[in-house]
Amino acid sequence: MARAVAVLAALFGVAAIQPVGAVEFPAYRSLELHIAGKPVPLDAMLGRRIALAVRDMMGRCGFNSVQHAGNFGSGRPSTVQRWSEVLAGPHLYVRYAAPFESRSGLGEKLPVTEVLIAFEHADYIGPEFTRHGELVAEHIRCGDQFALELMCLAELAPYLPASYRRNCEHLRFGADGRPLDLPPDIAPSCS
Repeated sequence: MARAVAVLAALFGVAAIQPVGAVEFPAYRSLELHIAGKPVPLDAMLGRRIALAVRDMMGRCGFNSVQHAGNFGSGRPSTVQRWSEVLAGPHLYVRYAAPFESRSGLGEKLPVTEVLIAFEHADYIGPEFTRHGELVAEHIRCGDQFALELMCLAELAPYLPASYRRNCEHLRFGADGRPLDLPPDIAPSCS
């Protein structure tokens, strides 16, 4: 049956229909999670879930250092230097097979092929960075719901700070593992 649908789709130039409730995971070239100076082992399904949450998280952010440089202060290190500093500490890095767009709060778009997220704070993840070619941007206030999804993944709990688990205890999650609601006193700022 599935083969027949695929043949018909190919003949008529129609994309194959996803089953109801199916999640389309983004393709990625590499995904690394480093905590306490060591890589965290990730199976293929967990890697796909993380890549999806990261893409969704970075799809909508507040401001970025490329289009809103004034919001990041003039006395701090360059964004490229900060990227390198985050890469040396606890972090999550994803390189996607195809670019996607990150939109700022004012609607500007940046292409993204790489995402770097720090795990250096006790109560929230961040800062968040994106890169596309030579264009490196730091972002403020990226998708809180998806940041919480990353923080609260049960498979990552043994590697992440206990304070993350305390933040997650107060939330309800759907069958897909995504938070159902974000109480304002619990949601991290992700900045």
